[in-house]
Parts: sequence; structure tokens; C-alpha cells
Amino acid sequence: MLNSRIHARASYFEIPLNIEYKYALGDDISLFAEAGPYMGIGLSAKLKTGKTSFDVDFGNDEDEQDRIDAGLNFGAGIEVDKIRLGVNYGHGMVNLANNEWNTKLRNVAIYAGYRLN
Repeated sequence: MLNSRIHARASYFEIPLNIEYKYALGDDISLFAEAGPYMGIGLSAKLKTGKTSFDVDFGNDEDEQDRIDAGLNFGAGIEVDKIRLGVNYGHGMVNLANNEWNTKLRNVAIYAGYRLN
């Protein structure tokens, strides 16, 4: 029996433009929600099936992948004093494959940050 599973891994540099709403729970504690569009620029992509792995080229041909992605971001989290913890979901809206496959990026990010000001 052949292994028909295909694993894809793509690296994109994303530039988000989010709007944030913050709700204060106390003097130093706030909840926040954010949403907005993003644009992504492809850096690298790989496909793996069984033990065979190969790089995917960016371009407009049938066996290449589009370099430019765009989609929507949604996120939420908590800010305590100057520490920020959050989760973000990115939902790609562009079909990156130049063939009959429907290939759209999805990602989830969990992050921590420290506000300097």
C-alpha cells in the first residue's frame, strides 16, 4: 500500500495591520482582542511524501507556489503590568497553488511580550 500522505511546510514573513480593543479589569490587568488583515511574503516551502522531500519553487507555473499570501488575523490575550500573553490565528484567503489543489495557509501563534514604555 502506498503512503498517500503529503506534508507541506511553508515559511512566510507576515505583515499584519490589526486593530486592538483593550478592556481594563483593574489598575494593572487588561484583556485585549485584535483583528485585521495581513500580507505574507513566501520565504521557503517544502513538500514531503513518504521518505521523499523536495523544495517548492515560487512562481506562476503549475508546479510552483504563489509567493504572496493575504488573509485575516484574529487574536486575544491578557496584559498584566508590562507582560503580555496572547494567542493569534491567521486565516489565509489566497489559493497559493497554481493547479487544481486548494492550498491556503492557516496558522496559530502563542506569544509573550514585554512592553518597554
